[in-house]
Amino acid sequence: MLWKDEEAQPETTLIGRPHLSPSQVYSVSGRILDALAEAGKDTVSMRTVLSASPKVVARFKAEDPAAYARVISAGMSLSPWAARSAARAS
Repeated sequence: MLWKDEEAQPETTLIGRPHLSPSQVYSVSGRILDALAEAGKDTVSMRTVLSASPKVVARFKAEDPAAYARVISAGMSLSPWAARSAARAS
């Protein structure tokens, strides 16, 4: 058993531990956005964090603000801190 309450539902999806590369940010977010479109949904149903290094996050925001906006509007977050926080909790 991974957790005490077998009936518990996940609250957060953390993708990128360690960090996602620039191409993985595009690939993973694109797959999620495509799946949402196929399902007729606009946003993810649970907190979804894509973890990338600070440089990758900054590069993604600067080089492709439209893609970044789509990720954010779909309810995902792109964070350089998620992997660090998860590593400390382990």
